[in-house]
Amino acid sequence: MINRVTESIKFNMITNSMFTIQSDYGKLMEKLSTQKMINRPSDDPIGTNDILNYRTLINAIQQYQTNITDADISLSVAETALSSIKKLAGDAASIAISEASTGSAETMDISAATVSALIDEAVSLMNVKNGDSYLFGGSRTDIAPFSAASVGSYGVPTAAPVNDFDGTVTSGGIYTGATDKTYLVDITAAGTVASGSIRYRYSTDNGASWTTDQIVASDGTTALGADGANLTFTEGAVMIAVGDRFSVNTAAANIANATMLPANTFDGAVTSSGTYTATTDKTYLVDITTADTVASGSIRYRYSTDNGASWTTDQIVASDGTTALGTDGANLTFTEGATMIAVGDRFSVNATAAGIENTITIPVNAFDGTVTSSGTYTGTDNKTYALRIISGGPLAAATYQISADGGITWGSTQTGLSSQINLGDGIKMTFTAGSHNLAANDSFTVSTIATGFDNASASSTNTFNGTVTSAGTYTGTQNKTYAVKISADGPLATTTYQVSQDGGKTWNSESNFPAQEVKAAVAKTAGSLPITASTIWHEIDGAIVKDGTAIAITGTDHDGNPVGGLPTDTYIITNAATGTVQDLLDKIEATFSGAVTATIDTAGKITVTDNMTGASNLALTLTITNPSGGTLALGTFNATQAKTIELGDGVTATFTPGTLDLKANDVFTVNAYAAGFYRGNNDSISVQIGKGNSLAYNITGSSAFTAENGGVDLIAALYALKDALSSHDTDLVSAQNEQLQNLQTQVLQAETLSGAKRSSLELASSNHKSLDLQITNRLADVENADLTELITEFQMKQIAMQASYSMASKIGEMTIMNYL
Repeated sequence: MINRVTESIKFNMITNSMFTIQSDYGKLMEKLSTQKMINRPSDDPIGTNDILNYRTLINAIQQYQTNITDADISLSVAETALSSIKKLAGDAASIAISEASTGSAETMDISAATVSALIDEAVSLMNVKNGDSYLFGGSRTDIAPFSAASVGSYGVPTAAPVNDFDGTVTSGGIYTGATDKTYLVDITAAGTVASGSIRYRYSTDNGASWTTDQIVASDGTTALGADGANLTFTEGAVMIAVGDRFSVNTAAANIANATMLPANTFDGAVTSSGTYTATTDKTYLVDITTADTVASGSIRYRYSTDNGASWTTDQIVASDGTTALGTDGANLTFTEGATMIAVGDRFSVNATAAGIENTITIPVNAFDGTVTSSGTYTGTDNKTYALRIISGGPLAAATYQISADGGITWGSTQTGLSSQINLGDGIKMTFTAGSHNLAANDSFTVSTIATGFDNASASSTNTFNGTVTSAGTYTGTQNKTYAVKISADGPLATTTYQVSQDGGKTWNSESNFPAQEVKAAVAKTAGSLPITASTIWHEIDGAIVKDGTAIAITGTDHDGNPVGGLPTDTYIITNAATGTVQDLLDKIEATFSGAVTATIDTAGKITVTDNMTGASNLALTLTITNPSGGTLALGTFNATQAKTIELGDGVTATFTPGTLDLKANDVFTVNAYAAGFYRGNNDSISVQIGKGNSLAYNITGSSAFTAENGGVDLIAALYALKDALSSHDTDLVSAQNEQLQNLQTQVLQAETLSGAKRSSLELASSNHKSLDLQITNRLADVENADLTELITEFQMKQIAMQASYSMASKIGEMTIMNYL
């Protein structure tokens, strides 16, 4: 069957074609306008997906580049500071060399003032910031990492004036001891050197214990024990006297931990060991020449002791990873890691020879008794307390003055050294008589160091509104951030917590807060001191305790059940002259059937602690019935609200409830500082510089400027130089030079490490630029239009559309023939 093509069909075909051409024409016009091939996902779904992926990659690269730029700026600022600090250390070393050789008392005083200014400059440089962030404090970027004042503790009293002997005393020998020692030599019998009658004793524990008396030979020589150190006395104008003292510092041989150089690929462990027997210090630089696994026994290496100027022949690492560095006792041990050791990997080991320093004449007061310091320093700044004797005599008769600024200003004249005296800020000094009385101008000093930790601080997101305080004496050797995280909602009695000693990186297991305590409201004393469990009843101050005094024990236990009240629950003091407080404590525990522990706290208060943790109804009442004339009263007992927990290294945190309970994930932190000048930490700060690639870009102040890992403490070294200059002692000044030279090397290593990190950043940035260009070109290929091709196509569509319009116009020209 043949269908006739009607005008209607023709019209529909032509109009549909025209509409299609118009649509294509419009799309081409849009592409010409935007110069983009894809203006909406429907234009090309696959191409749209590619565009999105490319743009995501480009955004990621831009973020990596921003990270790299920020890190590079920080390292650039740090490098500038390191360069200035290295020059500063060089200036200090130059002062030491100059003053040790040609210095006078006057020039040394001037140089001491110069070094003091260098200390201030060094602190300023080490506290450099990039924006609002300190650069050398590890992850503690919010606080200045260095201070010219140290933290940690207070020192023992130091005595003053000078020895009578004005001859020379020299030290010698080869020290063979395994640990560093300071020999303190005390003259016990006077005489001329040639007489052979001088007697002495020595101590290696700062005078806590002494050897028996020994004789100085007539040639002036004497041996200090069996470790090789000796002294030689040479006669002067003034004969040696009883009480003259001398000090000799010895240093044991040491092999420091092996250090991996920054460019190494090996990620296993390398440890050093052995007993170093050489007489000079050495740095062993170990270079891998043949790579393999440790267990293969085929790793080969060479080493240099002159920083690479010359090398040994190749040697083999044993299959157990051990190898000897020559014949001086230094060894290395390699332990396999995830990445095999590679040719060119290098390791460094510093070996220090044993040494005996020059003898130091010890200042000695006339007084030969003991002087000790005690207490808890509560000051906020470091201080040196000084005490000087105004008029001599026995402890009870001598007069004295106290200075809180190292002797610059003095307080009024006082008496009463026979009992403990207060220097200020919680520090006390106690004198114990010796065989010689105090003399005018005898003087003693105690250096104090401000508290070693901050008060606890709460996270801004916490809900708990009670108080949290920190206390204790920090005994750690490195700065730490302690954190406490609450594990579950609830009051102190029922919730649990975790403690972190690394600022929240790792956490200990969950613990309960301490159990409930009830404590006496009133503290008791005996002889003006807090009572203890062994205090005898009739010794308690302010109370007349009679035989037959009855103490009835009542209360409630952990679950609220009543306790006591029976005749058998009453403690009777049968003999006040022999009975002790411990007897009552035992009775309390027995009345509670062992469910509590009864003690006396340090303030002299009876304290009863629940042996079960969690919410407790523990309560205690002691009802006393005194015989005629008796006045014993122990007061009421109250449940303690505060809970104290141990954080570690002597630091505690005490929680006191508020109106809102603790919530899960409430966090509290305490920053603790080890003795020294550094307040930052050892944490690295990393940034993402590529997919799965991060870089720790900071230089920590602990590695660059402190004695960590056998280094030199910059501020301490400068203070030592300043003190040596102030004492006008050329030998002491000269002795500081080596430390300052080592310090320059240490800072140079930090500067080199910074440069290596910047090189890594530069390489990563260059790679990102190349990748960004490739991806941008691919994005353009998918997204951008080819204008020449698009214009040609547009012109063709324009012709087609004009033709469709022409054909459509013909449809309207109807004749009779259309109906035949």
